[in-house]
Amino acid sequence: MLRHARHVAAPARRLALDRASRVLPMSRAGVSLLSPRAAPLSTDVSRWMKGPGDANPMIGVFVTVTVPEDVREEFLQVMQADMDESRKEPGCMRFDLLDQGDGVYSFYEIYKDSDAMALHKTLPHYKGWAEFKKANPAVAQSQTVVNFTFLKE
Repeated sequence: MLRHARHVAAPARRLALDRASRVLPMSRAGVSLLSPRAAPLSTDVSRWMKGPGDANPMIGVFVTVTVPEDVREEFLQVMQADMDESRKEPGCMRFDLLDQGDGVYSFYEIYKDSDAMALHKTLPHYKGWAEFKKANPAVAQSQTVVNFTFLKE
C-alpha cells in the first residue's frame, strides 16, 4: 500500500530509507503517485546502496515541470511510455511519476550507475520525452532538475 510522506529533507537518503516500506517522499501534501503499478521493491537495500567511494555509485534525478492543460494528456502518454520502457532497462532501479496538482508533475529516476543513465538517454522512449519538451517550450522552461547520488547508511 502506498502512503504519502510529508517531508522533503534529504530526498535521496529518504528514498533509500523508505524504499522497503514504499513511502514516497513528496514535495507537498496531497501529491499522488500516478503509476500504482510501480516496479517491485526489494527489502534488501544493501544490494543497491553504494557508498560515495564506490567507482560507480547509484545516481538519480528528480525533475519537476508545469504542464499546460492543453497538452496534459499528451504529456501523460509520453511519460507513461517513458516509465514503462525505462523500468525494463537493466540499469533502471526506479522511475515514478508524481502529480502535485495544478498541472505540476514530478518524476524521479534511479539508475545503478552513470553508464546506465547515459544509455537511457539514447533510447527511443527518452527521445519521446525530449521531443515533447522541444515541441512545448513552456514545459521545457518550467523544468527544474535535481541530480543526486546515493549514500551508504
